[in-house]
Amino acid sequence: MKRIGKSAVVLLAVSLLLGLLAACSGNGGNAGNGNNGTDGAGTANGGTGANAGNDGAAAGSGELATIKIVQPGSEPTEAKKRWDAVNAKLKADGAGVQVEFQYIGWDAWEQKTNLMLSTNEPFDDLTIMEDLIKTSVYVGRGALQPIDAYLAKYPDLKNKFTDEVWNGIKVNGKIYGIPVINREWANDYELISYRSDLFAKYNLPVPTTFQGFIDAADQIKKAEKDQNLFVVMKPNFLAGALHREYGTYPFNVIDDLIYVDQSGNVKSWMETDEFKQDWSYFHQMYQKGLIHPDILTLPLDQVTKPIVDGEFIFDLGNGFFDYPTIKQKKPEVEMDAVRLAPEKQWMRPIVATNANVIPKTSKNPEAVIKFYNWLYSSQDNYDLLVYGIKDDWWKDAGPNKREALRPVGNEVQFSEWTMGYGPFTRIATNAHPKLFDTLQLSDKAVNAANVGFTFDTTPVSVEYANLLAEIKTSVYPLKMGVADWDDFYPGALKKMKAAGLDKVVAEYKKQFDAWKASK
Repeated sequence: MKRIGKSAVVLLAVSLLLGLLAACSGNGGNAGNGNNGTDGAGTANGGTGANAGNDGAAAGSGELATIKIVQPGSEPTEAKKRWDAVNAKLKADGAGVQVEFQYIGWDAWEQKTNLMLSTNEPFDDLTIMEDLIKTSVYVGRGALQPIDAYLAKYPDLKNKFTDEVWNGIKVNGKIYGIPVINREWANDYELISYRSDLFAKYNLPVPTTFQGFIDAADQIKKAEKDQNLFVVMKPNFLAGALHREYGTYPFNVIDDLIYVDQSGNVKSWMETDEFKQDWSYFHQMYQKGLIHPDILTLPLDQVTKPIVDGEFIFDLGNGFFDYPTIKQKKPEVEMDAVRLAPEKQWMRPIVATNANVIPKTSKNPEAVIKFYNWLYSSQDNYDLLVYGIKDDWWKDAGPNKREALRPVGNEVQFSEWTMGYGPFTRIATNAHPKLFDTLQLSDKAVNAANVGFTFDTTPVSVEYANLLAEIKTSVYPLKMGVADWDDFYPGALKKMKAAGLDKVVAEYKKQFDAWKASK
């Protein structure tokens, strides 16, 4: 059975990433050494994929339990055909579970899921994004069930990740979610991906500064005479790519509220010089028409649409994931990526940015654990759900590789980021040649100082919720460069402080300092 622990040898890109990433979480200790039940390759001793699902089968006799899984975005093409195949295999394997999926568009995601939770609507699995709303926030609202007792009954699932990973996602000492860990997050947050074909077309050198990227993008857009060419970054995204230029880097920004540097200093993010410098860069881009004029009101999937459509100049993040879709729509597009200030150490701001949690209204919490126990028990199970029916959606191209047959045209694939498990990830044969490397854990990267620390928002739950709502109207207009600093900033800061900014920062610092002292 493959387990996410510390790996001593390089196997496959994603297996290595998952192995070492878990070992580097928390205290950065030797999580993957022999005393944690793993062998040198990050697999659990004494288990195999074939028998890893036995817990679910043993507990799954009798009537099938149906679990409803709620995810953001669009339903995959031919979804019913896929779900029927998954449920048939679940039944054949004796898992005792069947699944149904509900998809909510990005434009209504937060509002709809918050309403479902507040009105006690029954459902069983919620996919969450730590960079949107953290697990601890949901826990502070009393919206989730802890899963420790259920994980204890399904040790094969529990052993897919080392103790350091589980400890790193605990809230108030309890586990609430099954983590999704399938990449090197230092690359996702620090790379700038750019249209190398456009830079070559106009004989532009690859910039070495963020200002250089702005100037080049301005030149390209004017020359292309294409008003739909944009620089892309989601408003909720951490702009680590440009932060690398700053003298204080590495530092982390939590929820657009809190600044934490590697020395453990904690302060209000929007009151830092770095926040103002971010505004300065983005205000330039907004004025030049490089940022979408409706950036503050677009749903997240529309914010990133220029990337998959090939209508971008550069974006902040690892754009290699979208390369096959981009090439399908615009064959002329070529891409590359660069890291500013390459001499500096890389920083990994988070270990698991997505997770699946069980709401308090679930009537089948154990069935959810049975499902994930089955899903991560074999490559075949994972392939069927995530990649679709073999020889229809994909062909086997060897271990951790696949020849993608679909999606084509406007078809929609299942979003692997919602349930991804690194050791089972298959890289498409038409993927960007550099995707492999960007998935691998780098020894140049260190965990951010707050990795392994979980902020308990309970003492400031009202203020925290108020701030998360206020961010969208007081912080995002500055972060994305839409608002004028002198006109907007004083009022925005006043509103944030009225919502409880100082109290939340002080509480975070108190808990963080106590956590550091206990290490």
